[in-house]
Amino acid sequence: GMQIGAHTVTHPILAKLESNDVRKEISGSKQFLESILEEEISLFAYPNGKPNLDFQIRDTTIVKELGFKAAVTTAWGIGKTDSDLMQLPRFTPWDKTCFLFGARLIKNTLQS
Repeated sequence: GMQIGAHTVTHPILAKLESNDVRKEISGSKQFLESILEEEISLFAYPNGKPNLDFQIRDTTIVKELGFKAAVTTAWGIGKTDSDLMQLPRFTPWDKTCFLFGARLIKNTLQS
């Protein structure tokens, strides 16, 4: 019921790095986790995750080229069938009860 995804090696703001350094940060994290878990790592989370501020389109291309199937941002929202799999939105699920979590899910779905 749970899957581990990669992030980066040192948590840099990818938009501030050169392409080669972006690739090293992301692939290094993926390779390290795969060596520990002995399974493919197919999900990625952008450090800080704000589109066009913390990462760029160039970075989404690198993520895809490295074999990730999807990547999450910190842009608020819920993923839909037409969402870009390399820039999935999300929201924080840190509610104190199952009822509040359910209410948040309904609210987010209605607002999307």
